[in-house]
Amino acid sequence: MLFLLLRTLSVIGPIIYFSILRGLFYQSHYWLWWLALVVILNIVHFTLLWLRKKRNRVWLLFLYSEIFTIVGFFYILLLSNRSVVIIFTAIWSFVYLVLLESIFNYLYRTKKTLFIDLKSVTNYISLILSFILSFSLIYLHVFIRFPWWLAIFVYFVIIFIVSFNRFLFYSYNYKINILYAAVTAVVLVEFFGVLLWWPISIYVVSIIISVIFYFLSAMVTLTLEKNLTTNLILKYTVFSFLIIIVVLLTAQWI
Repeated sequence: MLFLLLRTLSVIGPIIYFSILRGLFYQSHYWLWWLALVVILNIVHFTLLWLRKKRNRVWLLFLYSEIFTIVGFFYILLLSNRSVVIIFTAIWSFVYLVLLESIFNYLYRTKKTLFIDLKSVTNYISLILSFILSFSLIYLHVFIRFPWWLAIFVYFVIIFIVSFNRFLFYSYNYKINILYAAVTAVVLVEFFGVLLWWPISIYVVSIIISVIFYFLSAMVTLTLEKNLTTNLILKYTVFSFLIIIVVLLTAQWI
């Protein structure tokens, strides 16, 4: 019965999440209530998972999932174009479905793990989260007068949790994961703190930070897999550098 409920929630959950985001766009003044529903939705889903599997890792995945849904939630509040909101809401809800499905297959070690690998899923999702998180916090600081120190603190905490879960599948030693996640978060928060005051488009700054996150994540994962070589370091360095150069050359400075 519990297994059937979990399978049902994996599909219905993203549909409910989609409905919440649509309701948020039309009734944004009730955003606290909508946010409470998002949080409760994840709590219910992962509580059932924990009752079924009894693994502490469920709660680590819960934190990652909660960050995913909340970051997407607040990003909706910053969008004003109706078409963009609809497209983003649909895509983000679908990605949420993929995330829940990959988590289920990971915990249950199903054959579908080969097709929906949680390691690969979190790889791409973490990169997107890095961009949206950076954009949202910079936007709040610039236009809503969100305190810069609080923006940096929030960024550090979230990016640490995201990085920890990102590296979780490459090493079973939590101390190593914490160390690499902390180093990644510290380096990124330094770049975030500097770029926070750059007179340049928020989108450009967010892309630059995301590229840096991509580079650092690649270096850490290659290290954990013991595949880090000079050629790969050079490859990722050149690729990341070229993207940043192209972005800066095409950016609008104010």
